[in-house]
Amino acid sequence: TNGTLSFIADQELGAHDREALQGKPYLSSKVAQITGIRGKARSLSHIGEVSAGSGGSKTQATIGFGHDITPDELSKGTIHGVNFMNPDGSFLDLNKEELSIIFKNDIVKHAEGAEKQFNRQQIGLKFKELPVEMRAFLSDRAFNMGSSEDEANRKDYPKAAKALKSAMASSISKASGNNVSINKITKHVEDFIKEIKERGGAQSRSDKLVDFLKLKGVMVKYILDKLKR
Repeated sequence: TNGTLSFIADQELGAHDREALQGKPYLSSKVAQITGIRGKARSLSHIGEVSAGSGGSKTQATIGFGHDITPDELSKGTIHGVNFMNPDGSFLDLNKEELSIIFKNDIVKHAEGAEKQFNRQQIGLKFKELPVEMRAFLSDRAFNMGSSEDEANRKDYPKAAKALKSAMASSISKASGNNVSINKITKHVEDFIKEIKERGGAQSRSDKLVDFLKLKGVMVKYILDKLKR
């Protein structure tokens, strides 16, 4: 939903950059770390200030909530249909609504990689069967960890997959009449969420998303209800 995506956008690692640097492109965090350029000095005003990044898939410029501008986007002056450049090469100062359009399209794109990776775990569930909250969380995870292709090919998350498989197995056992407590299923779901969350500097924002989306309760209910159908 729009409310969910708006909350996720405001929790993004790049959200503080958007607040400080507004709607124009700015030097990516990686380049800023290497060069030592900080604060508003990272802001870019013209295409002539942008250098191509290594590999050709990205420039050294970012915009909005962490969208890495590609050479093709820079050449066309548009990102997901949003114009960010004047004819003379100067950058427009996009408003939050325009930046949100870019972010929402990024999430949709990265959902493809998240889906491929999740389905490869062979948990007994398909990505598209998951609650919308869980799909949003995994898609946002993919957005923060790299490109859609990166996420699809990234090293699998075996501990998380094992925990979710255990939750499903316990639920099946309970549905078959065995004495399996809901607490046990809940513990497996908690382990799954713990393992799927981002680490390091992203831990705090990841925790906020888990709480906002009520992932534990949503997933426990989903698993229990699924076995009733």
